[in-house]
Amino acid sequence: MQEWNKRLAVAAAVLLALSAFSYWDEISRADRFERGQKLLQSLDPDEIATIVLREGGETLTLERQGEGFVVREAGGYRARNDAINRLIRNLLEVELDRRVGAGEQRAAELGLTGEQASEGAIEVTFLGASGSEMVRVSFAEATDAENASYAWRASGEESAVFLTSSRVFLDAAEADYLDRELVEHPAADVVRIEGADFLLERAEGGDLELVQPAAGEAQRGEVSRLTSLVNRLRFDEVFVADAPEVADLDFDRQLRFELEDQSGYLFESARRGDEHFLRLRATYGVDRIEITREESDEELEEKSAILKRSDEVARFNEYHGSWIYRLESFDGEKLDIGAEELIGGE
Repeated sequence: MQEWNKRLAVAAAVLLALSAFSYWDEISRADRFERGQKLLQSLDPDEIATIVLREGGETLTLERQGEGFVVREAGGYRARNDAINRLIRNLLEVELDRRVGAGEQRAAELGLTGEQASEGAIEVTFLGASGSEMVRVSFAEATDAENASYAWRASGEESAVFLTSSRVFLDAAEADYLDRELVEHPAADVVRIEGADFLLERAEGGDLELVQPAAGEAQRGEVSRLTSLVNRLRFDEVFVADAPEVADLDFDRQLRFELEDQSGYLFESARRGDEHFLRLRATYGVDRIEITREESDEELEEKSAILKRSDEVARFNEYHGSWIYRLESFDGEKLDIGAEELIGGE
């Protein structure tokens, strides 16, 4: 009996010690949290190799490639650096107001994960070069606080859930990250436009005028619509050139643009119903240049600019030759402009 009492006493002492340890560990964790501290204090942006965004059953994967990122779901098309930088910056700037729990069950209760995930809940995962998870966080709009979000740092031992100091807004759609801009030149740089049945040329210091067909005067509005194609042209959707979705297209229409610096663009377009598709290639009228010792600094600068533009054209074609673009109808319809529309037909 005495031996049994000793065992009970030892067990009670162990339980008391465990309870005390748990209590002081919880107090210690609370002490470590400071209001206003950053959610991702130790994240090093330079170590990020992949970013995975999940929202409403949709996944977007951004992968580092060279000096930038590409969008895996768009066949590896390049992403906008400014959009990537904004995403990382916004996450690094998230400040915490208080700790509201820990663990997956608590996160689910607050709409951060699982079947109870609230509308607009977003999960962000950062992976390193080896594919290992650096950090995984989820955000959802807070229901018990104004202008705030719940944040769950799912990775790590603590798996803590926090209330943020302000509402967290993140972009998670493919369109938010794709570099959709194709061409951007001032309309005034266009000196020549050639279509299947027309030719527009700009006299020195003048406007683009209709050269062919000779009988007619071009409507300024239609000319402006054509020149706008090289002024910040953007695509709506992109496909790898040999993708089955675009295998049946017949690129039977051409538009050629020439710019002041003798570079230009060849637009080859195809239609499928009301949809307009584009193949794009840059051109340059300068084949080669020679440099001699007798040339002045001004002449050398001019030739340096030519070489630079030649390199830009080569890089443009090397990249865009692998893709086919679907344009929004606003821009796609401009590809159908011909002599009849320029002169005034319907």
